[in-house]
Amino acid sequence: MEDSCYRKGGIRTIDLAESIENSIELPLTIIGLGNELKGDDGVGVYIARKLRSLGHSSVIVAGISIENHVYRVLEFDPRTVILIDAIEAGLEPGSIVLGDVKNVVHEFVPITTHTIPLPLIIRIVERELGHSVKWLLLGIQVGSTTIGEPISEDVKESADIVIKILHGILKKLFSNS
Repeated sequence: MEDSCYRKGGIRTIDLAESIENSIELPLTIIGLGNELKGDDGVGVYIARKLRSLGHSSVIVAGISIENHVYRVLEFDPRTVILIDAIEAGLEPGSIVLGDVKNVVHEFVPITTHTIPLPLIIRIVERELGHSVKWLLLGIQVGSTTIGEPISEDVKESADIVIKILHGILKKLFSNS
């Protein structure tokens, strides 16, 4: 998969939706990461909660501890996992990055600090499942991670676009399966 960046103000939802849809191999699990107490860092959790409220059971709200949800990932037995997290990539706040986790984690730093390194979690999950998994990062560039602040308007606007896109994709995928 070619990594993609959708800059704030220039987000073409059709392009982003196609990029996501073309990257997915079912079964799919979506994991929302982040710290809700730190402003924009909570964007992954915000998106995951909204998707869960829309009835998507293959979405995990992991917060700051993905390692506590490995068992749920194993239960879903996914072929694709989309990690949604805040990133610091020097882009305009609200810009969206989509790419293979193994590539983009070195280029675009996820904001959430995980107690167990993500590459180790990936190895554990794939070893336990007995097959490889496509790991995608859907990252949204933060504006502010000040403790006690809400998600900024730019980041929330992009998050709402992502929610709309993922909801549409999930409805389409699971109505066809």
